[in-house]
Amino acid sequence: MAGSNTSEGEIGFQLAPMIDLILVMLVFFMIQYMNREEENVIKVNLPGPPVYGLKNDVELIIGIDPDGTVNINDLPLAEASDRDLLRVRSKLKEQMEFFGDRTPIVISPQPDVIHQRVVDVLNACSAIGVKNLSFSG
Repeated sequence: MAGSNTSEGEIGFQLAPMIDLILVMLVFFMIQYMNREEENVIKVNLPGPPVYGLKNDVELIIGIDPDGTVNINDLPLAEASDRDLLRVRSKLKEQMEFFGDRTPIVISPQPDVIHQRVVDVLNACSAIGVKNLSFSG
């Protein structure tokens, strides 16, 4: 046929690159999902009205003073220099064995407490397996 241009063909939609891109994205998100870290290791209840167990109305209050002193129910157990809180851990473990592992434990830091001290207390609670932990409001 005269006048027809056979060098230009119809350009169609290429599916192969699109499928390759989708597969690469799928692999990327699968790898990212497998490498995620669990951030909520300790279940902490937000401040609010206390929720007690059926027959367990005893709660342990861990107070943290601005100078870093840690006390349980107003009994001083750790100075600011004690980062491991071994006496606090042993007292909590003793109380949990006596009252049960569902005993409500409330962390009550003073407003001027440095955050590292609260983290130290959380680490101590995690080390002994506290299951019912909350912060005072």
